Amino acid sequence: MEYSAVMGGDQAICIADVEPDTSIRVEFDEQDTNEIINAVKLANRQEISDKLNAVFDRFHSVVLPLEQYQIFLLEMMTALLKVLHAYKIDETEIFGKNFSVIQAVSQLHSPQDMQHWCTEICMKISSNIERERVNSTRILAQNAEQYIHEHYTNPNLSVEELCDHLHVSPAYFSTVFKRESGRSFVSYLTDVRMQKAEELLNVTNDKTYLIAQKVGYTEPNYFSYVFKKKFGISPSKYRNQK
Repeated sequence: MEYSAVMGGDQAICIADVEPDTSIRVEFDEQDTNEIINAVKLANRQEISDKLNAVFDRFHSVVLPLEQYQIFLLEMMTALLKVLHAYKIDETEIFGKNFSVIQAVSQLHSPQDMQHWCTEICMKISSNIERERVNSTRILAQNAEQYIHEHYTNPNLSVEELCDHLHVSPAYFSTVFKRESGRSFVSYLTDVRMQKAEELLNVTNDKTYLIAQKVGYTEPNYFSYVFKKKFGISPSKYRNQK
């Protein structure tokens, strides 16, 4: 009856076919664990399922003691728990309350049950990571926008300075900011400056060169060029029309 957990119930089996050969020891090595963890962090659901299938399918051709699967699953769970802690994901969202790894694994009586349970856990963790990733990139873009609004008057404001403030690389920031805001850093900064320049032209009598300085441009001619490109008219003509 114990062997039916491995081979499946409702069938006649030959003991020679299912008796585990203790001389055979197929290892679930560290590479297996790392590949699954990387898939959980970065891949989609289908790729995660394919990776788990590839790992477990390698062992269907041999009959292993159930303990070998259990040991691997315990190692896998240890790695997954580290992932939860790294991403600050609440364990109860994945496992529920009063979860015990050893108790959960001991209740799985076949490799198929283990694979199904492991797949379900990996999918839950992957979904939470993706949600955290979306939230973090949105917050990153919002913080960048706030910094630009607070420092647009600085003529030396650059993407490198902003990335130093946010503690991210320029390449990563550029990708995230473009995806979240729909614009590049330069385009967003220019729009903010032009919006502020338009406001100053409407509510003050400042000269054009002063307005240029107030919105972060040291060259009045370049400021006029950018303004005309944005609004189709020079700053002075814009004010006269108003």
